[in-house]
Amino acid sequence: MPKGLRPRFIKMARKAGAKNIFAYAWTLQKRMRGSRSLRVTKRGGSMVRRKYLRRGRRRGRSLSLSTGYKFVRLGAFVLPGLYEATYAPGWSLADRLIGGLGVYAGWNQATKKFEFDQVKKAWVPFITACVLTYGIQKLNGLIRRS
Repeated sequence: MPKGLRPRFIKMARKAGAKNIFAYAWTLQKRMRGSRSLRVTKRGGSMVRRKYLRRGRRRGRSLSLSTGYKFVRLGAFVLPGLYEATYAPGWSLADRLIGGLGVYAGWNQATKKFEFDQVKKAWVPFITACVLTYGIQKLNGLIRRS
């Protein structure tokens, strides 16, 4: 799309009787940017035919790098609790769920006590993944700007 204000929007603004013609024309142009525009073709002197311009093909959404980072952080958060819930052999389902969720609070289901090692086991991978993924994005932005 060419840059600048198009003359047809200035004409439309004048026709509408706007106080500030150019500001109104810019708003019209912005509004029409996403809509389907008409193409006017002349055939045989006075005959005017309007056709809708074809839109370009829209591609499907692809996964971006930030989406991948989001999944890395989600996996780093979920996997320690999931591992603790599925690894305990011979425990009932309720004990497994309490053990899986208790990792995040520091509760050791086997000894029925609070242990700081449980907290580290759950939160260190998540915090590390957050620091790395946000740090990589920040470095990427700094390199791109310079």
